[in-house]
Amino acid sequence: MRVKAGLYVQLSGMASAALQTEHQPRRGYARLRLGVMARLLTLEGEQWVTLVDLSQSGARVVLGDGGKVHGGGLLRWLGYEAFGDPAWQCGDELALHFDEPIDSNWLLETRRRAPVELSRDHYIRRVASEFITGRPGVRI
Repeated sequence: MRVKAGLYVQLSGMASAALQTEHQPRRGYARLRLGVMARLLTLEGEQWVTLVDLSQSGARVVLGDGGKVHGGGLLRWLGYEAFGDPAWQCGDELALHFDEPIDSNWLLETRRRAPVELSRDHYIRRVASEFITGRPGVRI
């Protein structure tokens, strides 16, 4: 019985030691998950994008026109703008690394305004769909 108890103490001691190690986050800043419309201005031109993730150090967007982004660009959303270089691109998804971290207040204001923008975008898409199909949706 004592051996089993000793093993239990040793194992529980190892487990607690493993839990006490410090976790090093992979990213320097937390990401804000979004889905709002934005504009991306690059050397190839300007296009509508969907801003999917935003942090102080960068953003992930879905390109509206597709294509390859070769150089840096200016991302504009909700009255804010930041310069960034492509970190990676996979299909129509593009990750930008900002030249300088954006102000944390920009994230807070974007988070506050995002639900309003998302509902406005949903409304615009519904009206456009009704126009194209000729079938009116629920009227308020």
